[in-house]
Amino acid sequence: MPASTAISAGLLKDKPQILAGGKLTSYDPEKSGFCLMLMTKDETYFPQYWDLAAAFGHGTGRSPLERHHDRRITSGEHLLGFNVIGSYVVLRRRRNPDLGLVYPSDYVLVMSRVAFIPRNAKASECRQAVPGLSASARAPDIMANQATLFALREDVEGPYWRPR
Repeated sequence: MPASTAISAGLLKDKPQILAGGKLTSYDPEKSGFCLMLMTKDETYFPQYWDLAAAFGHGTGRSPLERHHDRRITSGEHLLGFNVIGSYVVLRRRRNPDLGLVYPSDYVLVMSRVAFIPRNAKASECRQAVPGLSASARAPDIMANQATLFALREDVEGPYWRPR
């Protein structure tokens, strides 16, 4: 795999047959606001983004849901995933070590989990409970043991716990 987004763009421009027949999986910008956010940031940090998008071509296996990307790649249906969430791939590699992951050397988009609670939310008990839940041991325990998300608290362990 190429080590940078720029090298990937050049390779795919010179050899479009690599992704012929829809061998790329990514989010569907028509169905995913998350995808639109990623595209906006890609364009900001990689001015040749639209050349890369053109090299991806039509007929990609786009999905609004992250969980389909690794299955499509490990099944051989697709060869490459673009803008997949790296932490999810790291976790999935535990089940399938043949699944590769490249953090491009020119830029990597990073995100974090956030929760917004409207000040005027009607259910005041929920308004008060959500921050407490996220600070408790219960939510990170669910993340570490059920949700295939990294738990961030050091006092919570499970199969999806990432030691520091």
